[in-house]
Amino acid sequence: MTLPDGRIHEKENPVEPPEDLDWNLWLGPAPYHEYTPNRTGFWHWRNISDYAKGTLIDWGTHLVDTAQLAVNDPKICPVEVEGTGSIPEGKMTDVPVTYDVNYRYQNGVEVNVKSGGTGIKVIGSKGWISVPKWKAGFKASEQSILYNKYTPDTSKYTALPPREHRNFLDCLKSGKPTTYTALDLHQLSTTLEMGVIAVTLGRKLKWNPKKEEFVKDKEANKMCERPKARKWKKG
Repeated sequence: MTLPDGRIHEKENPVEPPEDLDWNLWLGPAPYHEYTPNRTGFWHWRNISDYAKGTLIDWGTHLVDTAQLAVNDPKICPVEVEGTGSIPEGKMTDVPVTYDVNYRYQNGVEVNVKSGGTGIKVIGSKGWISVPKWKAGFKASEQSILYNKYTPDTSKYTALPPREHRNFLDCLKSGKPTTYTALDLHQLSTTLEMGVIAVTLGRKLKWNPKKEEFVKDKEANKMCERPKARKWKKG
């Protein structure tokens, strides 16, 4: 699976915030920084660890959920992760901008996530199927794979679900569970955070899904915690 490269943004000298921007409100409980124009930019804040963790998580939430389904048990997290990548030094961007992360799940399935595109490829025992880039069509090792008729008897996932916004509204009315439940998305977020931590530390990590902690690794577990929020209140 590929996700877009991150963007590197330079530090700027602090200036007074615009009159129509409540800087204290914008920061919220995040660590305090003097205002700089690029800190609030659409792509900028996504690459600052005080607010986000870069494209591995930003874009990973759009694509890695599909990989979790392909693992054939979306209610689990990986049990092992390792990765390499680059984190800029001396820049405003302080998260991985390139990365190559390998996950291994309890059932032995492996998932690779790396920067440099927007595609997904699932390799099975009888062939493969892929969407090579964002919103592209399907490709497969054999055309017959694309034209097979899948039923509840032959496949766990048979129908194309509606987009998440429509699905959420429909489920509010029907009372049915959404395509992705809160637990699914918790597991997804945990998986992506594990990848960022592995890239940052540059070593293989083992994960205990039941305890939701890294195995015998205090440094990695410390990175699962947010720094204590600064005292802040609206107004």
